Amino acid sequence: MIYKHIDIEEFNRVLRRQIGKAYKYGVEVKVGRKAIDSAPEWDCSEILQVHFNLYESSLPDGSQNQFDFCKPVAECAVGDLGFSGTGPRGINHVFYLISKNQVIEARGEPYNRVILRPRAAWEAWRGFQGWRMVPDIRFYYGDGRPVRDYTKI
Repeated sequence: MIYKHIDIEEFNRVLRRQIGKAYKYGVEVKVGRKAIDSAPEWDCSEILQVHFNLYESSLPDGSQNQFDFCKPVAECAVGDLGFSGTGPRGINHVFYLISKNQVIEARGEPYNRVILRPRAAWEAWRGFQGWRMVPDIRFYYGDGRPVRDYTKI
């Protein structure tokens, strides 16, 4: 597999610009930086699919598809995706670890927008299904340090 080496700070900067935009279940947005910046609304999986695809990842659409595509990790790192779901529908929500203690997510009721939330709020919820990493991306800080030891996964 060919891994894309991505500056996590740049990736997160682009994603943070989406905070406050409206939530709409099932919305479809074209890939491209212009499309990301002009998109008026997102759903939980679309914001991540479009954003990761901008950096040439193959992350699919749909939270269940993203769960299946991503690789489980023992310890999460910035850049990982968290998943939740209960009942027969399986996985029905995805969110992104944007810092050690915060996630960014496109969220329906009661927020109906893209928000930041404490990581701990998801990890404490009974429907939390764990953290996974996008397998075709390797995140690095601006000084060249990896966000995790990729030799141990």
